[in-house]
Amino acid sequence: MGLSSDDINNSINFQLQRGSTCLSEFKKLQPVLNRFISQKIDAAYLSNVLGKPNNITQQKSVKQYHYYLTEKSDGCSVNFIVQNGSLISYNIENNQQP
Repeated sequence: MGLSSDDINNSINFQLQRGSTCLSEFKKLQPVLNRFISQKIDAAYLSNVLGKPNNITQQKSVKQYHYYLTEKSDGCSVNFIVQNGSLISYNIENNQQP
């Protein structure tokens, strides 16, 4: 995948912060995630970068990986859309009330 030492450190920091608020750590990983999309890297490697997802749903050939970015499942989260084994998009959902 060609991860730099900064990419690896950002990945480790994100995984260590999961279970609390880790939105800023996630944003540091966006260049790596964008490479997944542009270079069509196998989405199976997402767990190496992000850890195990909190939830996986599947409808036909489309899988969605859900990661909570806060301690609550109804807070901030990110959803990844994987089709035919490739990451095609992701979006951050912020359901937190100010």
